This record gives sequence, structure tokens and C-alpha cells, in this order.
Amino acid sequence: MKRILFPSLILLFSVACWGTNPTTQESFIEKEQIAKSDEQEHILQEGQPQSLTLEPLPPIDSLLLQKIATGDAILIRYTKPIRGYEVRGWAVPNNFLEGYVDVVLHFKGNGYDFMVSGGCTYLIASDQKQEKRTYMERYEQGVLSAPNDLFFFADIDFDGVEELITDVSPFGGSQRDLPAYTEIYTFNTGKPMRATALFRAKNRIFEAIEPYMFMVTPKRKEIYCYAEGGAMSGGWEVYKYENGNYWKDRYVHWEEVFPSDSIAVEIRSPYGSVRRSFTTHKNTFDSEKWSY
Repeated sequence: MKRILFPSLILLFSVACWGTNPTTQESFIEKEQIAKSDEQEHILQEGQPQSLTLEPLPPIDSLLLQKIATGDAILIRYTKPIRGYEVRGWAVPNNFLEGYVDVVLHFKGNGYDFMVSGGCTYLIASDQKQEKRTYMERYEQGVLSAPNDLFFFADIDFDGVEELITDVSPFGGSQRDLPAYTEIYTFNTGKPMRATALFRAKNRIFEAIEPYMFMVTPKRKEIYCYAEGGAMSGGWEVYKYENGNYWKDRYVHWEEVFPSDSIAVEIRSPYGSVRRSFTTHKNTFDSEKWSY
């Protein structure tokens, strides 16, 4: 995660300059860039291998299954049903990362009964026999944030059917050694199917789905990804979805304005030009930021 700290004079100067709009020439150039980018994306999608289709669920590692069968595993139990599923699992100490465990998850409900890899995580203590877990989700202004858990459900293609996102990879994220979810499963074919390759082929945002940093807004059909952040400034990318495609629509950047309780906000285009800028109170920013 990037943290950009501006000297106070530069910060005050930049805040004073905000409010300007891009010139007509800048707007024209930006439209040309977006048109070329869309055309290139279309060509890439047309040229994708036809093998990028839904796949059967991948097999569970045989060594993990052996340890589970012999009772040499930590039993995982989620205390309440999640999306109609009773969720259980097993955790086995990882052979290479001290304090980490490899996880297998079992979902039963909604007419399905299946197992998938939950990945490798430090969230479960390896010195116990059983782990009782409570699935926690965070909704804020209609925005669902990826939790720091073994899995989560989210409708990332906005078709009304939530995908299962799991298989945690330690240090797989792009920011400050965060983990990342690496597998995506869909249920709109009558049975659970692996859809990871399909989603990754559509957009890079699905290559590093990080806890807390990946957010879905079903009503607006948008996905937010934190690009930078810190105590004094931050920002996130906004990806819109339409007709099966995802594209970067804008970037929201904010900075604290000292010594006041204000936040300076810039709404930027994918190519960096400022579409809109304003200053607002911190409380207003906190309550309205996901609508920017």
C-alpha cells in the first residue's frame, strides 16, 4: 500500500488549486485514449482461448485428505449457517510456514454438498483440536467489503447469484503483505463450478482479491479496490460492470486538510485528469464517500 505524505505548504497549495476542471483539449485527448483502450480490450477478449470456460471443482490435495482421515487435523465449525450452507472444515499445520495452516472447507446446503480448498492462513491457531468461527460481514452504505476470513460470498458479476470466493494465499495481495483469495466458484449452472479463469480474463481486479481492500456494490454494479491509503490520504479505483465487461471508470482520492476537520476530494478519470474536486467535512466524507 502506498502512502504519500506531502509537506504542509505543498498540501495547502494543492488544496487551494483544486476546483479547476480539465481543459477541452484534455477532455478530447482523454476520450480518444478511452476509445483506444476499449478497442484494445475488445481485441484481447476476442483473441482469448476458447478453453476459458467453467471448470469442475479442483480435487483436494491427497496428503491433506489423508491427515484429515486419520484425525490429524483441527476441526473447523462455523456456528451459524451462511447463505443456507452449513460450513465445516479442517486445518492441518503447514509444513513450511510456522503458525500457518492449510484448510479444506466443506459446504452443505441449497441442494449441494462439496469441498474446496480454503487455502493457507494464520487465522487458526495450530495448537488446538477445534475452532469455532463466526462469519462476519461488513456492509457500509450498500457496499460489501471482503472480510478477513477463509471465504466470502459476493455477487461479482451482478446476475443475482452470489459467487463463493476462497482459497487464501498468504502474502498474495498487492499491499503490505496482505493475503489474497485465489479461487472463484459460481452456482448459476445447477452445480458449483470453478470460474476463476473466466473472471481473471475479464479484468485484473480478480487476480488479487484482498481482505478489506476489495468491495462490491450490487445496486450500482461497481467494484472498488483500494489503491493507496494511510493516516492522512488515500484513494480507491472504481470499476463498473456492463454487458459482461468490467472497466475502470474513475479514481477517488482524498487528503486531510490541516488544521481543519475537512477532507479534500478529487474524482479523477482513469487517465488522471480531474473530473471534480471539492472539500467537505470528515463526517460528511465518512457517510457519503461510497457515492462519489
